[in-house]
Amino acid sequence: MEKMVRTNLYLPTYQKEKLEQLALEENTSASEMARRAIDAYLIWRDPNYSPHPKLQSRNGDSSPV
Repeated sequence: MEKMVRTNLYLPTYQKEKLEQLALEENTSASEMARRAIDAYLIWRDPNYSPHPKLQSRNGDSSPV
């Protein structure tokens, strides 16, 4: 697993509440939900981005992970 780096993120109350709600529904943490959202954004911005550094980049026709 990739080393984690502590990062502070300031969110408006409505985003924090929604993130926590979704995390409960997914049975995970709000931090994990935020990491997933960041990966989704990075994939959207750069189709060659891979959330798993050791994996090759995906091609345009494959799923993100």
